[in-house]
Amino acid sequence: MVPEIAEGLEEVSRSSNSNAQLIQQQLKELQRRLQQQEEQQQQHQLELHRIGAHLQQYLVKINQQHQHHQYAFNFMQYVYNNQCQLQQSSQGMSSPHPSLAFPLLAAPPPPPPPDPLLLVMPNPPNAPLLSTSQLHLSSLWSTTQLPEGSAASTSKKKRKRETWISYTPQKFQKLRA
Repeated sequence: MVPEIAEGLEEVSRSSNSNAQLIQQQLKELQRRLQQQEEQQQQHQLELHRIGAHLQQYLVKINQQHQHHQYAFNFMQYVYNNQCQLQQSSQGMSSPHPSLAFPLLAAPPPPPPPDPLLLVMPNPPNAPLLSTSQLHLSSLWSTTQLPEGSAASTSKKKRKRETWISYTPQKFQKLRA
């Protein structure tokens, strides 16, 4: 009976060792899968962070373009209104009554400067940038005094026309010709 018990114990020991090895292999496989999933999760988080940063940069550019387009629209409206007022005042009397004179409108304020914290983000190489030169506002209009022989120049008083200088973001400069 003792040899049978010893044999049974050896069988149990072999079975236990076999089960322990099988469990260790399964544990190693599960640890490997867990590590792979953690790496994939980190890659997905990095990708989501990159996409979020790209979307934030795109939103900033869209907002800046919207501000510049709004400013360009307001500026064009300002130029048009002042042209209309100047034409109306020049078509009136040679020395209009002060109550009939049209005051020039003030130029719209320039768009706010971009946030310096957002400027550290890199720009894509083909990103369109909006500038005032692209708005074709470099020269509004330019007129001079009427020639001596014209009928308008021999009227009661010579009128001086205004010469407008190119728009600068700081201010509108006006010279008398």
